[in-house]
Amino acid sequence: MKKLNILLITKNFHMGGAEVHVCDLANQLSESGHHVVLISNAGGQTEHLVPQVEHHALKVNDINYLKNLFFIKKIIKEQQIDIVHGHQRLGISLAIMASKLTGTPNVATIHGQLKYDIRSFMIRRWVQQLICVRSNTYEQTKKYPKLHQNSSLILNGVRPYPLSKNKEPFTLMYGSRIDKRHFAVLTMLIKDVLPELYQLNNDVKLLVFGEGKFSSELKELIEQTNSSLGKQVIDFRGYTSELGLEYQQAGLALACARSAMDALCNNTAVLPVNVHNLGEPITTKNFSALMANNFEPTTFPAPTPQGLIQQISKYLDNPAYYQQQVELLQQDISANLTLQGAVEKTLKLYQSSLV
Repeated sequence: MKKLNILLITKNFHMGGAEVHVCDLANQLSESGHHVVLISNAGGQTEHLVPQVEHHALKVNDINYLKNLFFIKKIIKEQQIDIVHGHQRLGISLAIMASKLTGTPNVATIHGQLKYDIRSFMIRRWVQQLICVRSNTYEQTKKYPKLHQNSSLILNGVRPYPLSKNKEPFTLMYGSRIDKRHFAVLTMLIKDVLPELYQLNNDVKLLVFGEGKFSSELKELIEQTNSSLGKQVIDFRGYTSELGLEYQQAGLALACARSAMDALCNNTAVLPVNVHNLGEPITTKNFSALMANNFEPTTFPAPTPQGLIQQISKYLDNPAYYQQQVELLQQDISANLTLQGAVEKTLKLYQSSLV
């Protein structure tokens, strides 16, 4: 396979599924022998880039759009870029416009909603290859026949770690940005759910990983709840760059999207949940349907304290069964959720764009 000069463009580069994916993609492409240039805002993911990735930290925003566009055009010409790949709304817009100005093949990845990430008629018209990370987004492209013809479904793969931690079957884990939405779920979980579960099973505990605007409020809430229970049932451990590795010690991950994939790839059962929807623990029966929507349980109702208690109790009543389900799914997980598989599919898309 020809070694490529690849330009990746995104806006934010701190925490979040899209940001981590772009970092992983850049590293994996670089380690495969390709020359990777990355343009983004400065952020915490920068320290996780391998040295071979050439990173340009710009102020990527709407105000600096034209200034950044001309810088990108210059990079494409100087670095003899073979393909430009944009992520999220602003990164996609800059990538497509630079592609149009230079005649360089382009690829765009939608991590959010189609109507938001490529809202412009011109951008939809000029996208040459579109990657969707969930099937409902891929289905939405059917509204635009030409766009759909050039669309592919490629899940954001994650990196599995060698199994090295002892699993604690009654340990629950939640890992995310501590933003308004995740804080709402965590508040419900900590105030209304954990005390009830603890009364049923004194071995239950919750590990929380992450950081964000609501970290201080979360710490205070955890301290109050632990104090009322008379025991450290909830442990807040802050940010980790190796969330997948940390999932190995948990019996059940409360997660969706990339975090759910991190858990599954590291041999941990998952209850899909976010602020909008609460699913059921993943099994061989529901794995494919949930995977199609990036492990976001969009067809399920919103979480409630009683709903969370009911679904978590399913797992706690028979943790061995759900652990066995994850182990039975390992072949499907390896084939569909690993970073290596996602990068290989992306590279094939790059190559097809150059023909």
